[in-house]
Amino acid sequence: MDMSHGDHSPERRDGSRSPSPRRKALREEFERETEFFRRGEEEQRSQFCVAQGHLQAVRGICVLGDMAYTGSMDGTVKAWDLSSLMYAAGPHATAPKPVRTLPGNPSGISCLTLMDERYLSAGGWDADVRVWDLANDARALKPFKGHSEFVRAVAGRNGLLFSGGNDRTIRVWDVASEECLGMMAGHTLAVLCLAVASDGRRLFSGGYDFLVKVWDVESRQCVADLGGTHAGRHRARGPA
Repeated sequence: MDMSHGDHSPERRDGSRSPSPRRKALREEFERETEFFRRGEEEQRSQFCVAQGHLQAVRGICVLGDMAYTGSMDGTVKAWDLSSLMYAAGPHATAPKPVRTLPGNPSGISCLTLMDERYLSAGGWDADVRVWDLANDARALKPFKGHSEFVRAVAGRNGLLFSGGNDRTIRVWDVASEECLGMMAGHTLAVLCLAVASDGRRLFSGGYDFLVKVWDVESRQCVADLGGTHAGRHRARGPA
């Protein structure tokens, strides 16, 4: 019985059969694919590198020009020169190191944001907010104190910094005077994220209570409540 299914190979003098055109084509295709993936792996290794420096989980990243800033649970903020990272790639590259470590929060950093391309701000597990003036050699401002529990989110624009946390409140800070201008309350559970509109007139907040709230920055009043938008089948039990 012919088991070759149409794949007839010419018989050699020693009785063996030379590869059929079909088998040769399959072999050549296999070799091409192997070479393709081999080159792809080499190219991938040449494009990526690992920046090592933090000792615990990284909770925030901000980029300004050729510099990147990372905040970590280890309590530090580290500055990375992106131009040097571009030359640190490749399978034999050494892991790049941060070019500077800013005085951070000993209790750990939970969030990080960049405001007005000048101020770097971080929320801490000790309920403080810390700010660095990148235009003034990363000078550290005094800690912003006001929250009663740890800060989960920071955002800012036009000189105003907003912070939200486990105490369910949003604080408004004037960075120039380093003073708290007021507080906004409305969430029934922890405030998890914040975003400021491009014109600086509206603040958006998301909470553990499934709510998305829209605030008027000038009056500090909630002007819209997208309640229940993200409500799931399970009732919120509190912050994680």
